[in-house]
Amino acid sequence: MKSLSVWKNQRRVGELAYGLNEYVFRYRKGAGPDDAISLTMPVQAGVYETQVLHPVFQQNLPEGMLADALRRHFGKLIDLSDDIGLLRLTGKYNTGYLQVTEPDASPDSPPWGTLEDVLRHTNRASIEIFFDFIEKFGVASGISGMQPKLIASLHQADNQQLPRATIATGSCILKFHDDREYFGLAVNEYFCLKAAEYARLPAAKTYLDDAGEYLIVERFDKKPDGSYYCVEDFCVLQGLSRHGRYNGDYMDIINTVNGIVPPSQKGALIKQIYEAIAFSLKTGNGDAHLKNFALMYDQDNRTRLSPAYDLVCTSAYLNKELPALGFLGEKAWPDEDKLLAFAGRCGITAEQALSIRARIDEGKQRAARELGAYCKQHPKFRDVFSAMSDQWITGGNSV
Repeated sequence: MKSLSVWKNQRRVGELAYGLNEYVFRYRKGAGPDDAISLTMPVQAGVYETQVLHPVFQQNLPEGMLADALRRHFGKLIDLSDDIGLLRLTGKYNTGYLQVTEPDASPDSPPWGTLEDVLRHTNRASIEIFFDFIEKFGVASGISGMQPKLIASLHQADNQQLPRATIATGSCILKFHDDREYFGLAVNEYFCLKAAEYARLPAAKTYLDDAGEYLIVERFDKKPDGSYYCVEDFCVLQGLSRHGRYNGDYMDIINTVNGIVPPSQKGALIKQIYEAIAFSLKTGNGDAHLKNFALMYDQDNRTRLSPAYDLVCTSAYLNKELPALGFLGEKAWPDEDKLLAFAGRCGITAEQALSIRARIDEGKQRAARELGAYCKQHPKFRDVFSAMSDQWITGGNSV
């Protein structure tokens, strides 16, 4: 079997061996509890053996258009026909809490670019900008998701002033879209995240470029000292392949938390998850699957829900859209009574649930007003505004 070295925040913690339909992870001798690479894989003397790549290593593998572009650009240098190839290509860079390298190598720093180089790409289609940056940033983009995105390490060019003081440099995520499939997706996502912010839900900080073609998303998992918080999505936490993101019911997320989180932390965490699920359902987000919810933790042993990310009103594009997961055993948008029933199963009172609903409604309305004003200045997005308003204000498919 061949092997790779596994690092956690640039500290070598174990070895991943692989062969035909066989994957074996073993912690290094002397590894301590803080070296655990997953909440589901505590440090032990034995091995973790599977027939498919362990979910924690699948979590950030490139998918969709990004994976296809990497195969075209780097397929002659490394075999990218399977998960191990993609892991070998992108996993060695210090862009998250886990790094995976060849046995005799160490984690590498990702390539850097300037923020100005990104911002100057205006008046071009989003997907064209994505392909412009593949060669520079693609190799270090260990990030999942079917829509095109890249991890970019950005700094400010000398003697240049940022056009907006709110744009952060450092490790960011650049998100693009193909207008032939989802026109105005960046605008859609930006205002969904604003709605979450206005509803007082923790949400990733995001900048929308002036033409509405792409997003710059600040990393919420990077700490001031340059290391990263551990972030695990619910595919990993449920022991599922990334292809199982649409499996199961939203109640399974709550049950998973009950099984792995200390009792002292469950109440607040489950309330956060309920808020996030209710927000997605009430904003017509039919893509709120298991990979779009994640727990974030560190050596302080405090586990919390990650800020909201990948929020999109998919019902604006799909007339017969359904929720990504089941809801209390049904694959349908829940009404208010079912949301209250779900709240009760989460240990949330009816009064608390109604307060959460009021905050979500307020957030939607405020974001919709801002989206309307934005579309008056950018009339090409008026159909996006109309479709989202139909979902948020008049009801549409969602509750």
